Amino acid sequence: MAVTMTHRTFHAATRDALGKERFDAAFAEGRRRNPHDALNGPPSEPVGEPAVLAPLTPRESEIARLVAAGLSNREIAARLVIARRTVETHLQHISHKLDFVNRTQLAVWVEQRPL
Repeated sequence: MAVTMTHRTFHAATRDALGKERFDAAFAEGRRRNPHDALNGPPSEPVGEPAVLAPLTPRESEIARLVAAGLSNREIAARLVIARRTVETHLQHISHKLDFVNRTQLAVWVEQRPL
């Protein structure tokens, strides 16, 4: 039998596994870092604002890069610690802004942008 975990139980389980201080420190970094990464210590690179792919917002740019890296909506949601539906909404906004009809167009567009 598969166990389904809600966001609230995931949050509580993560907090229990990491301990309050480590979880709060990871959570304070915002969505740029998964709280589970706190187990591995500080990030190898300084966490900063991602470069924005005009005309996208910073979050849309982040999601566009993850799409270009080949991640599914579910994988993107897990990595950014957001709901899958939120990822879908961001992708709808991206598609509307750039007039794209599929993920391949978005991936090619991202790869053609300078870093």
